[in-house]
Parts: sequence; structure tokens; C-alpha cells
Amino acid sequence: MFKRTTVCLAMSIALIGAWGLAQAQEAKVVVAVGFSGYDELKRDIGFIGQLGGNAQLADALEGMLALVTGGQGLEGIDKAKPWGLLVQSKGDEWPIVGFVPVTDAKKVIGLLKNAGVEVEEKGADSYEISGGGPSMLVKVKQGWAFIGPAEQGLSDLPDDPSALVGDLTKRFNVGVRASVKNVPEQYKQMFLSQMEMLMQMTGQQQPDETDEQFALRMSMMRASIKQYATMVKELDEAVLGLNIDEKSKAAHLDMDVTFVEGGKFAKQLAAWKEGPTKFAGFDVPGAAVVMQMNSPGGDDEDLEQAKLALEQAKKQAHSGLEEAGLEDADLTEAKAIVDDMFAVLIKTLESKEMDGGAVLLADGKAVAFAAGGKVVGVEKLENALKRLVKLVGKEEPELAQMIKFDAGTIGGLRLHKASIPVPADDADAELVLKLIGNPLEVVVAAGNDTLYLAAGKDAESLIKQIAEKSGQYAGPAIPPFRMKIALTPLMKFVSAVAEDEPQVQQITQMVATMLEQTPGKDHITITAGVIPRGVRYRVEVEEGILKLIPMAGGAAMGQMGPGANF
Repeated sequence: MFKRTTVCLAMSIALIGAWGLAQAQEAKVVVAVGFSGYDELKRDIGFIGQLGGNAQLADALEGMLALVTGGQGLEGIDKAKPWGLLVQSKGDEWPIVGFVPVTDAKKVIGLLKNAGVEVEEKGADSYEISGGGPSMLVKVKQGWAFIGPAEQGLSDLPDDPSALVGDLTKRFNVGVRASVKNVPEQYKQMFLSQMEMLMQMTGQQQPDETDEQFALRMSMMRASIKQYATMVKELDEAVLGLNIDEKSKAAHLDMDVTFVEGGKFAKQLAAWKEGPTKFAGFDVPGAAVVMQMNSPGGDDEDLEQAKLALEQAKKQAHSGLEEAGLEDADLTEAKAIVDDMFAVLIKTLESKEMDGGAVLLADGKAVAFAAGGKVVGVEKLENALKRLVKLVGKEEPELAQMIKFDAGTIGGLRLHKASIPVPADDADAELVLKLIGNPLEVVVAAGNDTLYLAAGKDAESLIKQIAEKSGQYAGPAIPPFRMKIALTPLMKFVSAVAEDEPQVQQITQMVATMLEQTPGKDHITITAGVIPRGVRYRVEVEEGILKLIPMAGGAAMGQMGPGANF
């Protein structure tokens, strides 16, 4: 559900927003943009500069402003208050109005004139400006300078426009809110009709497609349109914002999406919650990438749509087998194996419990990968794999010899192993042998409702570590989805494999060295968490990565020479 929901949300927000900018009936705020103000920006830049040992970074900002404005800086602008932009519906028009807090409008107009902008007074506290593009109108009212296209005029201006931005400037340094609920219903329906027509235009039966396959594909398309229409109807608001948090020494980018009360998606997301995973062992110390998920699998409608997709995939697999030229008995067995594998997938989806994870170890010394989670019908899957190897072994006996079923146990888990030789004449054989060993080790560990797979150097040890920790330790509550990416081991890995690219090696080694100055603070974490009536997607960047910004900038300035300084 997570991946499909993310894609649908992105498409819906972007397309509805674009449509709404062209059509409307009622006077409502559809898009609001908030910037927390110059003082806050300067504090954040200064904070990042101090993290990276460049305390003068904020002064560099002042220097750039002085250079651009002829030494006047932001005279006349209230640096403590927020700035913003509003897109409001007003009948059949959608005026766009920006606002900036001012202490002295005359000085602000002077800044514009010094920058070469043509300014014409249009009355008391009203100006028209032009500079190569469409003319803009500026009006000053109660400490705010409002700006918008001259052709639309500026009327019915609020006394305090920052109130219309809401909490954006309190939560974020810069944020955007799209109020999808404020797009009139008739235009949503027109938009959906056009989307349906577009999708159906691609719904022609293909030359190599049977009537049954075509009917199944069209059924999937209709289900997708229905799902998409429900999402468009129920979308309430989408908020995107960036915040730098001095207290936690981190920065995060949030995308909040909320739905109307009582709707399908609000109810569905209400079932999401933080909780302990049964696969806490995937959070391996020192890993380059860790992914964990623990969430319900969606409602009955989502399940039926997933079943349709699997049914189509199964039929395509059958068609491929029929074209492979197998003997009748082998073809029957091959189809039965495919059917059993898909049956396990369907039973797992029907359990409506998505719990599992994955981990990648990659630090320039070794590479290993593992994944696993809850699977309903593990024994049936094991049996299907054994039959598959037996079937393939008729034509490729050497491949069957590489695989050993029931090769041992780890706790209550049954081990199956494969040893795949690495060709010695491979151009990168030396590096491959160093990172994964020879032969390549692939291990599957199976329990009653648990399945793990690992590949790479010491794959069996990795599975053992993950399985034992998962069995003994529930771990702290985690959001429904979380991915942690550690840059230090990734940089070391890239440096190790970039033997023929000295410039890449130099950069990645430098980044790794910088990150090691803040051990354990080198993560980018992506989460999907629950908020009232919706979901919050967050990308968080830790202190060590923030330090890279001024440090890398300083290194670049050093390469450019002393003349590059302000």
C-alpha cells in the first residue's frame, strides 16, 4: 500500500493543484507559501556554519546581500516577520498575491530602483514595477507590502496576511500548503473524467494479448480509476515544509497529506500505528541501509486490486512457459509451481499484516544483503522451490548441484543454501572476490510463518544475527515504514569500487573523513508515520551531513583560491 499510496498522492496533488490554478468559484485560499523571515534564515545559516567550523557563513550571506544591493542590505524590510504568497479563488479568477513585512516602504522601493527595476507611483502607497517581465503592482497596508500582477489589481487585502499562512512559518523555515478541498467539486469531476478518457485511450487490446488477458487488464484499469477517483474526492490538504532544528542538530523535510473525516483513506490510515516489529534484527549496527515496515496491508478493495495484478502476472508467467517449448509433463509441473508460489503471495496479502525488513552491508571491505518478513505458507513455498530446482536440473544439472536444501538449522529455522562460483576471468573478479567471496553464498532460512534470504560475504552469519535478535528482542516501536541510509559506509564502498576513477575516490574519501568526525550522525532517515486523518512522510538529515554543507563549501572555496572570499 505504501508505494502505491505515495505515487497516487504525488500525482493527485500536482495535477489537482495545476487544475485549480485555472478554475474556481468561491473565494478560498488554495495554495499558501510561508517563509519564516530573514532573521530566522540567518540564524539557521549561522547554525549550519558553526556545525561545519565555518562561523562566518552567516556573514557571507550579509556580504552577498550588500554586494547585490549596493551596501543597503534589506533596508526597509522587517527581518523578524514572515514572508508569504497566497493563491486565492475569487469567482472565476485566481489572483496570486505575495506579501513582505516592511518598516519603511520608501526604502524598499529605493532598493528596487537601485537594482534597475522601473517603479511608477500609482497613488498613496501604491506602485507599479516592471523589469523585463509582466508588470507587477505593489500596495502597502499596515506594515505589509503586497505584490501581484498589475493586470489583476490588488483588492480586499487582509490586515494580517500571515494569519492566512497558518502555522507554516511556525513549523518550517519554508513551507507550502495546498488545500485540495477548496477546489470546487465540479472541476474535480471534470478533471477525473479527462483522466479516465486518457487512461482508456491506452486501453486498446494488444496484438499479442488474449481476450482473457485484455479483460483482466481492463478490470485492473477500472479498479485503478475507481481508487484514484476516491483519493481525489477525499484529499483534504497537502503540506510540504523544510525545517532546520538547532536543538536536535538535524534538518527534516515533511510532506503531510490529510483526508476528509470518515472517508476511506482516513479510516485506512487510522489503522496505521507505531508498534514493535517482529523483525527488529534487521537494524544491524554499521549497516549502509536498513529498511523496516510494520503496517496493515490495506482494505478489502486494495486486496482485490492486488489479487487482480497477481492474477495477470500469473497468466503472463503461464504464457511464457507455454512458449518455452517444454514437454507436456514438465509444462504442467512448471505451471503448478508458479501457481503455488502465487498462492503463497495471495495468502500473505490476505493476512493484512506487512511485517519485515531488509539490510545492506557495504563498507568497502565486504558486501552482504538480507531481507525477510512474515510469509503465510512457507512450507508450500519451500516445496515449490524444491520442485523448481528438480525441474531445472533436468536441463542444467550443474545448477541443481549448487543448491542444497535442508542444509542445517538456526534455532527453529530450516536452512537452504546455494554456492555460486564467481568466474575467475571476470574483469572485476579481484574486487568481487574481495567484497563477496568465492563462491557467492546465498542462504534461505524458513520458519512456520517467517522467511529470510541473504546473499554475499558471510551470508549465513548475517541471517543468524538477524534471526536471533528478532526472536529475542521486539525492539522499540517503529513507524509503519522506515529506511535509514548511513553515508559513511556507502562512501567507503563507492571509494573501494571506483578504483579506475581517482577523482570519485578522492571525493568519497574526503566525505567519509568528514562524516567520521561526527560518528553515528551520518544518517538520512525516511519514514511514513501517522497523523490525524492522514500520513506524514519525513526525510531527516542528521548533524554529520549538515556539517558537510559548510565544510564542502569551504573546501571548494579553498580550491578556488583566496580571491574567492567575500
